[in-house]
Amino acid sequence: MKKSNWKKALSLGLALLMTVSFAACSNAKGNDPNNPKGKGDNATTASDPSLAKQYVFRYKEVGGLDQNTSVVASRVDGEGIEMLTQTYIWDEYGEEQILELLTMKLDGSDLKKTKMELKNQVDHAELDSSEGADDGARLESEMEDYDYYNDNYEYENSWYGNCCLTKDGVYAIRNYNKYSSQGGVEENINETYLCSWNKDGSPAYETKFDLTKYQNDNSYSYISRMVSIGDTLGLIMAGDQSGLIQVSKDGTIGDLTKLSLERDVFSHDATMAEKDDGTFLVAYYNDDWSKQFICTYDPATGKLGEEYQIPEKAQYNGFYEFAAGKSTDVVYSNSEGLFGFNLGDTEVKKIMDYVNSDLSTYGLSSLYFIDDEHFIASFNETVNYENVMALFTYVKPEDIPDKKVLSLAGVYIDSDVKRNVINFNKKSNEYRIILSDYGQYNTYDDYTMGTTKFNNDMIAGNVPDIIYVNGNLDLNTLISKHVLANIDERIKNDPELSSIEFMDNVFEAYRVDGVLYQVIPKFIVRTWIAKKSLVGDRSSWTMAEVKEVAGRLNGDKNIFGGEYIRESFLDLVMSYCGNDFVDLKTGKCDFDNQLFVDFLEYARTLPSDWQEKGYDDEYWDHYYENYQSQYRENRTLMQECFIGDPSNLKYQVKGLMGDAVAYIGFPSEKGNGSFIQLNNSYAISAKSSYQDGAWEFVRFFLTEDYQRNENYQYGYADGMSVYKSLAREAVNKITQKPYWTDENGKKVEYDDTFWFGGESVIMEPFTQAEADELFNFICSVSKPSYYDENVSKIVYEEAEAFFAGSKSAKDVAGMVQNRVQLYVNENR
Repeated sequence: MKKSNWKKALSLGLALLMTVSFAACSNAKGNDPNNPKGKGDNATTASDPSLAKQYVFRYKEVGGLDQNTSVVASRVDGEGIEMLTQTYIWDEYGEEQILELLTMKLDGSDLKKTKMELKNQVDHAELDSSEGADDGARLESEMEDYDYYNDNYEYENSWYGNCCLTKDGVYAIRNYNKYSSQGGVEENINETYLCSWNKDGSPAYETKFDLTKYQNDNSYSYISRMVSIGDTLGLIMAGDQSGLIQVSKDGTIGDLTKLSLERDVFSHDATMAEKDDGTFLVAYYNDDWSKQFICTYDPATGKLGEEYQIPEKAQYNGFYEFAAGKSTDVVYSNSEGLFGFNLGDTEVKKIMDYVNSDLSTYGLSSLYFIDDEHFIASFNETVNYENVMALFTYVKPEDIPDKKVLSLAGVYIDSDVKRNVINFNKKSNEYRIILSDYGQYNTYDDYTMGTTKFNNDMIAGNVPDIIYVNGNLDLNTLISKHVLANIDERIKNDPELSSIEFMDNVFEAYRVDGVLYQVIPKFIVRTWIAKKSLVGDRSSWTMAEVKEVAGRLNGDKNIFGGEYIRESFLDLVMSYCGNDFVDLKTGKCDFDNQLFVDFLEYARTLPSDWQEKGYDDEYWDHYYENYQSQYRENRTLMQECFIGDPSNLKYQVKGLMGDAVAYIGFPSEKGNGSFIQLNNSYAISAKSSYQDGAWEFVRFFLTEDYQRNENYQYGYADGMSVYKSLAREAVNKITQKPYWTDENGKKVEYDDTFWFGGESVIMEPFTQAEADELFNFICSVSKPSYYDENVSKIVYEEAEAFFAGSKSAKDVAGMVQNRVQLYVNENR
């Protein structure tokens, strides 16, 4: 069977991940509480039950945060925890900012909130030129009634940033802006103030800060951050004049002490984290913004410490929020968990695993470590989408109940999978799933390292319990080894699922020798449409027929909508026709035919690269109007469609085309040139000791609870339901007008519109006959997607001789046939 090249498999998604250890790297500063046995990275496998008990933290919510609230400063001492939060509120008058001081004990108890007294919040006024008008009145009309360009308008606003907490006070920089226009005379005022509050929220002082001395025609500097320096404050400046401005306790602002220009770190997107000794960690980019570095900074002396490159793994997998650790210099958060490293390290160690900790989030922010086993952080929870501040506590492995452990392996496992794994783990009393994501092994120099690793694991025969396949792939390599479970049998023996009428054409597309080896949650149909008035009521055509139709239409039509060069068009050919040229079941190849020759000849009419396309200013000036009109004006013959959310077709058919369409597909010699694309699927190892547990998890994606829920992903990316009834329901919706619900619960319909020719055109809903035609077409497609980078590479290499004029298209087709056949034979 075919063995795909692994380079593009990570993006198109073969996730045949076999095993992975989450064991921590050695900790140079002391024992790692998550790795009590001191095992190395390869000492255990993904089937080891102990892996489910590593890197586990539980959290106690200490304060629910509004969705528009973020933590902007924090401070911890022996007396407790302080955090300053910022909240934005929008109303018809504009934007309002709230600063609140949150205080609590070290265990998260005794939470208190104190609001800072802010001044000069949003004030809009549209001034009446008549005598006696109240210049300070707030505008009472709707926002759309504003005339921002009339002769009588005033805008005034303040916003606070660069916040800082000290033992005695709360500090922030207030930026003030006032704009007015009266009788044609404009006034624009921009001022900066250093503000101080007492801990009870009352103002202490406000000092005007003159930034103009650092901002002129020759220089631009800005406040990057405010920090505490013992009993005083420091303003860190970035820009042309980087350095520190010290502020005394009474608010007196000193002069700028510049940093050495050789290490102008604050002007390179610097982020900072305070250490216990009052110094800071500063992360920043190098001059060409290709790599991240980190050093220490002592604001008391103005000195920068030695520069270290941030470990490449941290940069590649996301060096987001970071903090100073206790026994580890740096602790950072990404979408997988918390990781740490010491300055000078080239590797990172895992500290917290979100899935093992039953935490569904994209990442932690506002990190502050109390000790190695306790920290404060805020996060957005991705199940109920709550914004939470919490105290996290490390859980020892011996305190975690034993369960049967299942491994789920994949490359770049997305948040939908993680969310459902966490839900499963919380509900199951018998099983627990751990994740092994080989995407973590990729680097900037080698983005195939992860796939190479699990390719080696596959050869070694180490197959995980559940395989996550995030893309359009063929699993024949594993199927031929008889290591995947029969999903058809599982569905047949499932009391609930056996009664469901599925989209069998979708399952049929991915059956091998009559057996389905994947759980397919959703699908997309990729096809091409053309106006029936131009091509007739046909459902397929060859490339020769395409050229005949184009020639009949004066021969100057752009056949394929979109922007293609030679290589991207050949990619398109292999996506739609790869299965026609390479029979995955028999291994027989068929490139030496007229269809492939026709594709080569058309490709030669295209530019060789994007520069040759010649996108000049005039092209971009008229791009949108030309794009909108190309189909209605019959300048372009075909348009590609990704049918994952049928409602999107209204824009393509009723808007761009503006006429009845035929779902004609890509040119092919074997019927309609359309195929079924999967964004993800799941397979079960036939060798797993816990197949029932694996099925208990993956079957969820075939239940109505998942199939009907529209919140797991967004329309296009998620695709259509594999339930025939729900797919039909989705198609039928495009026969209805869109609507909104008023305050009385009544549906109010409105028209979808399309902008064409300088005016708004109504897009009418599909008729029932049009919806029926679409649904019947969707049910007729049963070809799987195809991709093999090695095959595509052979096609590109051989086609160059034809493009250069040294070989005929027929000769090139013969060379491609010979080389691909040899490759397929060697890899079966």
